[in-house]
Amino acid sequence: MKNPFINSTVLEQISNELSLRQLDSGLSYWWVETTDYQAAIAVTGGQLIWFTQVDHSEPVIWLSENSHMDDSKSLRGGVPICWPWFGRHRTDKTLPSHGLVRNIAWKLVKFDFNGKQFNLSVSPDLTALTTEYRALIQDGIELTQTLTFDEQIEIKLTTKNTGTQSYEFSAALHTYFNVGDIQNTELHGLVNSHYIAEATNWESVDAPKLYRFREQTDRVHIDRCEHAEIESPIHTYELTHSGNNSLIVWNPWQEVSEQTPGMGAEVWKGMLCVEPAAFKPYLNLKSGESHSLQQIIKIIK
Repeated sequence: MKNPFINSTVLEQISNELSLRQLDSGLSYWWVETTDYQAAIAVTGGQLIWFTQVDHSEPVIWLSENSHMDDSKSLRGGVPICWPWFGRHRTDKTLPSHGLVRNIAWKLVKFDFNGKQFNLSVSPDLTALTTEYRALIQDGIELTQTLTFDEQIEIKLTTKNTGTQSYEFSAALHTYFNVGDIQNTELHGLVNSHYIAEATNWESVDAPKLYRFREQTDRVHIDRCEHAEIESPIHTYELTHSGNNSLIVWNPWQEVSEQTPGMGAEVWKGMLCVEPAAFKPYLNLKSGESHSLQQIIKIIK
């Protein structure tokens, strides 16, 4: 994958390692650069869209070459934040898929760098939502994403309820991994898991002992799946999850990819989504409580 973030305009140099930049196409993003790694986080959607290490030239996070590259909406790839619901809304199918924060601007909350590890926290600007959508989020509900970079990536999405009433929600970290060739990629660690899918009439099915990809895959593993490993021609990834009650595994394959905005006939071959989610069932966050959905990505090779 070519790095689309090399040539850009620096809008603000926030620190030696952090800047706010913009591509000529209009995409605004926070750029993190140290001697060990580079990362980009889109302002619209607050999603991680690029991460490379000095020791590994190929990016970890997959981004479609056919995706728009402006601030109009969430990019096709990266790690889109699905909140306060994942997929279709469970009662109102006219509402946006995957929630309300993917297509609005996020704000930089804080950052720090200790010489190796970089921490960055961002929150969605909920005032940018329409009155109709804002009403779907109770007063006192706060959302923060914290990204930690060093020899691995840690993504933590924290929902906090400072209000007086309980709040039901779901969430997912819709992570697109760069795998190079999906048909030569294997997913390990889910042997004892089971999943539901439209292809199986939503009946529970045991995970395959040898988890390979030969067709469209859209599965919801309905257990915590705390650990998994992706072995691909590009990288081997060790994944650790917490705060989730399900794990989504997705590759659209050719037919669906051709019909999906920002994808196309060929790019699906290079990606695999493995997404921790608090989704089956929804969470009930009581007053004064907080919940963190987390994915740690360790790049083995």
